[in-house]
Amino acid sequence: MSYYNTTNESDETLRDAMLKAKTQDERVLKLFETYEKMSPYTCHRFYESVYPPVPITSIRRAISNLTKAGKLEKTEVKQPGKYGAKNYVWRVL
Repeated sequence: MSYYNTTNESDETLRDAMLKAKTQDERVLKLFETYEKMSPYTCHRFYESVYPPVPITSIRRAISNLTKAGKLEKTEVKQPGKYGAKNYVWRVL
């Protein structure tokens, strides 16, 4: 599932949100196919250089979805994020 309907949307609003989330997942996967390994913040930076801006939480959601789908894998490597805290790096499978 690409979209988590936590606000109980329905009809056209729900369909639009689901399509948008699926598109974001596909875009994030394309970035991983290009760059192979990234932290969520690195992915977010690359994403916003070519696509409309999205919250970092959308990138994290897409990474989680792609990991569950077996398309990405979390590594043991960590790198500093935007605010200096270490973030894990994922890689494309």
